[in-house]
Amino acid sequence: MSDNILPRVVIWGDGQGSTFRATVDAINADIVRFCVAGVIATSKDAGILEHVKYANKYYKMKISTLIVPGMPGKRQDIKTQQIVLNFIKDCNAQSMVLMGALVIMGDLIVKELNGDLQAKELPRELEGAQKLMVKKGNLYSLPSYFPELDKTPGKYGLTNSHPAPTLVTANTHGIGAQKRMLQLRSSDSAVTYHAVANSIDTGPILAAHIFPTEILLQDNASKQEIDNQAERLNKKAQRIEKAYLPLDVEKQLYIRQKYLLN
Repeated sequence: MSDNILPRVVIWGDGQGSTFRATVDAINADIVRFCVAGVIATSKDAGILEHVKYANKYYKMKISTLIVPGMPGKRQDIKTQQIVLNFIKDCNAQSMVLMGALVIMGDLIVKELNGDLQAKELPRELEGAQKLMVKKGNLYSLPSYFPELDKTPGKYGLTNSHPAPTLVTANTHGIGAQKRMLQLRSSDSAVTYHAVANSIDTGPILAAHIFPTEILLQDNASKQEIDNQAERLNKKAQRIEKAYLPLDVEKQLYIRQKYLLN
């Protein structure tokens, strides 16, 4: 199938790019069928760029790259957002997926790709998150209604993968998200694929993959023990993310492509 027919996507990643690598590996193995047209990062030293070089050389992909200014936890200015949108247009892409983007997407990008998407009110602190959990003996579990999948996914051209259930880990990332799940004494967790709204990790859920945490945090656990357990849980979440995200992205891209053609 020609790259001109396959849905095209730009990926933003500021980390080591292991999830991106799993994605291009899946494309090369013909497990999924879509085209990564471009990659954005905020540093020329971002690990993801080495994976781009590999994919272009050995998989014969034609992935363009763009380096933009950005600080972790900060929104981009208008000028940068416009540069990003122009890059997506130049790549002839219909969507952008965040895979470890450290900056917060600005309002202009969100509106252009996801329209007037209102952020859902979610608890930002541990106490509020705890109220949403279901107590089961000495542990807690996610409520039965999680995940509530959005029924209009074609509207969303800006999506993100989060390593925990966004319902109770909004405003966290990476190891911080795993520490939240441990503090909640949750018997289960989930990798969540969601649309991006103007607030962090609050957009509609497009897919979620629930898995048992199999980790119990002791009441008297030391900081080192907490860090070690969070790292263990994070590695488990990463394995699940790498296995499922390429499939989730593929599904969303084809839904998006059909939506835009109608």
